[in-house]
Amino acid sequence: MNIEVPTEKLALKIWWAMLWRTIPLAVLASFLAGIVIGTISSVMGVDPNEVKIPASIAGGLLGLYVSVKVIKHLMTKGFGDYKLVVVRI
Repeated sequence: MNIEVPTEKLALKIWWAMLWRTIPLAVLASFLAGIVIGTISSVMGVDPNEVKIPASIAGGLLGLYVSVKVIKHLMTKGFGDYKLVVVRI
């Protein structure tokens, strides 16, 4: 395994690999959660304004979950010529 010195270019590659995977998945997951929460609250007759905060929290938690999964994916599968690794020292 070759250890490379972190450069701005390498950091940008890692950032971009995480970003283009995380944003679409997090938006999709949050959108679906919003539909589910909105539908259930509508059927139950709950005021839509009362659901905004719980729906926002659910969306944020889903975004966090997705970003962790993306990092794990990059650590196991890699991207291009690179793979993220954790080394115990």
